[in-house]
Amino acid sequence: VCQQIAEFYFAKNLYAEAAIQFETLVAAAGADAALLQKSGYCYQRLDMYEKALAKYRLADTCLPDNLWTLRRMAWCHRRLAQPAEALAVYRRYDRLRPDDFNVILQMGHCLVQLQRYKEAIEVYFRADNLQPDASACLRAVAWCYLLDGQFDKSIYQYRKVIQQQPIAADWLNLAHACYLADYRGEAVAAYASARKAY
Repeated sequence: VCQQIAEFYFAKNLYAEAAIQFETLVAAAGADAALLQKSGYCYQRLDMYEKALAKYRLADTCLPDNLWTLRRMAWCHRRLAQPAEALAVYRRYDRLRPDDFNVILQMGHCLVQLQRYKEAIEVYFRADNLQPDASACLRAVAWCYLLDGQFDKSIYQYRKVIQQQPIAADWLNLAHACYLADYRGEAVAAYASARKAY
């Protein structure tokens, strides 16, 4: 009966109520990966990331290398501003499924947060190999080059982004890169385009 109640609350997105029921079930059943995953997900949806992580870690102990669990563990680490821990989990995921574009992007984002720009660029180029010229990759690479002080390379990448569907931030970052590279005319034009785009 408790399981049916928990599943009912879960299906209705009543995560606080479902979490209570899943806690009861976990206490009674012990280490059950599916219950722990659902319990963790309830806490995640309630923005209780530490509790969610605790449940996901237990689920990972019971059912190691489950892709669903790994993605959510990494996501919780990112929400808790723990990029090194998130990166470690994403790398586990990546070993199991090395062609997941979104996970590769997330690995790159973690490396940027850790200010490891050269590594991040390599990871983003891996993602670009899976989805050539995806704007998310181009933007990320351009941004890394800018942060790493490689302004000409940043400009080259931002010009590619601009040829797609640029947003105001693309023009603004191109303008910064041009200004820092001493291409003042292009910087002024890019700042003007950024202003129009806002």
